[in-house]
Amino acid sequence: MSSILSALLGLTLMLPRVQALTCQAGTWEAVKETSELPLSWTANEESCMDGWGCQDSLMLIENVPGSVRCPVCFAEEGCKSTTELTCPVGHTHCYNGILQLRGVGILTDLKVQGCMSQAACNLLNETREIGALSVNEKCDSVARLTCQKGVMLQMKENLAQNPLPWNTFSTVTCDLNEVCQETLLLIDVGPKSLMVGSKGCSKTETQNSKTISIHSEPPGVLVASYAHFCSSNGCNRATNSSVLLNSLPLPAAPAPGGLQCPACVQFGAYCANSVNVMCPPGTTHCYNNYLNLKGGGLSAIFSIEGCMAQPSSSLLNHTKNIGQFIVSEGPENEDNEDNYRINGAVPVRCLAWVLGLGLSLTLWCGITSPLTPFTHDFSPLLIP
Repeated sequence: MSSILSALLGLTLMLPRVQALTCQAGTWEAVKETSELPLSWTANEESCMDGWGCQDSLMLIENVPGSVRCPVCFAEEGCKSTTELTCPVGHTHCYNGILQLRGVGILTDLKVQGCMSQAACNLLNETREIGALSVNEKCDSVARLTCQKGVMLQMKENLAQNPLPWNTFSTVTCDLNEVCQETLLLIDVGPKSLMVGSKGCSKTETQNSKTISIHSEPPGVLVASYAHFCSSNGCNRATNSSVLLNSLPLPAAPAPGGLQCPACVQFGAYCANSVNVMCPPGTTHCYNNYLNLKGGGLSAIFSIEGCMAQPSSSLLNHTKNIGQFIVSEGPENEDNEDNYRINGAVPVRCLAWVLGLGLSLTLWCGITSPLTPFTHDFSPLLIP
């Protein structure tokens, strides 16, 4: 038996090693007129890993004009204008939907309108994979989501301990490829806190998720966020900020350390009303920077000062997306304080208590005169 095994082993060692394949590689997308068919394309080459083979996938969608009239469109950016064409015999319904194509190097939402033989959202005949592509289909025949809508912004003390109401007074009907979202961002520097919230629709690959993140924690400035994406009507229904606060670490009893820093959070390019505070033990540096926030119905810049445990210039640990918000730190997007506006609508010199949660918002503002109240319609703050 041992001699037979030895012979087999020797035979295996003498077999030549299979050489890794070289395959053509690349992706290609195009929307063309039917008269331009057939199409051709070229690709680069790349070496595959051992044991891998070559593959290619092709998906062709063709609209053929012919006898019932339907709008016809193929577009990645949506159908801003459509042409009505006559459908072939037997095609008695108009299709209106979005094909989501996903694969290596491909992330496309293709708007499709044309003729169908039946009223159904089934252009792909239940197909979910085409070679290396995954495909998904959404149609007008599928009800669009209705979500709660509104923004909230408040600055005062102890927002990390005391829940804020977070009710909305309006709803919005989302596009076909959108889900509901609600996002909260809390910044607590000690003497004052900032809470920013947004509810509405969102284009996201994350269909159903809840994420609570602590970007910077005590000792020093606390920055935390809550992001919820969901895909049923009115599912972004949190009624107060406890959805975030209940997951935060309990605050330690205040104990002064050896470091003193200015502490401030406010609208605009610099902190005009900083308060010097004794930092807690464990903090070694003072933070002084700007937070630029866009999305979810808001566009704003905030000045932030406070104590930090690490010699870092980033409270957000270089995070770029928080739920529906796009955030950045630093002065590169700062505006002059006298000219600063939220989406070009509201002056900066505002001690803003609440940016409306629905129909309207109320601010206390003073530009060149003593503080006077005014009410501003909510709609100019909403970013399309």
